[in-house]
Amino acid sequence: MSQSNHTGQPMTQNGMAIGKPTSLTPNRITTKSRPKSKTFLDQDNLNQDSNESSRFKEWVENSSSNLVALVGYSLLGLALVDFGDTLLPPRLFDQNWQYQTIALVAGKVWAPLLGMLLVFFRRGHKLRRAEVRLLSFLSWLCLVISIAYFLLIPLAINNAFRIDHRNNTQANAQVLQQSADITTMQEQVLAAKTPQEIGALYATVNRLPGIPQLENPQATRQQMLDALAQTDASIQVNSEANIKIAQRGLIKNTLRVVLTTAIAGFAFLGIWQQSKWVRQYRSTRKSSEVGRLL
Repeated sequence: MSQSNHTGQPMTQNGMAIGKPTSLTPNRITTKSRPKSKTFLDQDNLNQDSNESSRFKEWVENSSSNLVALVGYSLLGLALVDFGDTLLPPRLFDQNWQYQTIALVAGKVWAPLLGMLLVFFRRGHKLRRAEVRLLSFLSWLCLVISIAYFLLIPLAINNAFRIDHRNNTQANAQVLQQSADITTMQEQVLAAKTPQEIGALYATVNRLPGIPQLENPQATRQQMLDALAQTDASIQVNSEANIKIAQRGLIKNTLRVVLTTAIAGFAFLGIWQQSKWVRQYRSTRKSSEVGRLL
């Protein structure tokens, strides 16, 4: 039998109140109708901000990469103009022009080196087909420039020896000519006997407007002979000193040119090796295009 408790609800024999059956899914229904909590809204905002930050970062990286490439191409263009002005017009049979041109080409290597570095500096953004072809051409051009710089080394050394030999020949010829002039003057002084002849030679040597009256012509003649002998000796000494100074300067400049061209050659060779990715990328694209056509 069922009984009633003090609240008026019927009870079973075990003393449990008999009421309305409870629902098994009230929480699920409540959750569907409940609006999003603040935690979920904050998470969505964070995801949206993260996506916008990622897109902005990618835009900045692409713009910066394009700017670096633009500066690189500009440096290559300026270097082309500068090298053209240095090499044109060519005077291939002039050893001085060859040597000076090699020194200028070695000293102007900074612009093409920096240009190639900036052009090949890429950070994962897409490349157009025309730019891939241009980069592949520049990569092979680096190899050609590297070989050219290595070939300039023996050419510079050969021209340095030729210039040194020519300088010595010219200096010796100048010394011989001056010594011959002094010998001729000494013979004239020795041949002068009268005071008038000695006075005329004295005026010629000292560039006087007229013939002076000499108190002791024989002593004056001896003074002129001693001065001519001293001048002849100093000419030889000065010529040897000038030759040594020219040789030291030539050796110093040649070493600088050789070291600069060697470093430039290895640098361009390294750029060619490190830019293998663009040559391989282009060959891969060619192979894929041929495969699609077949």
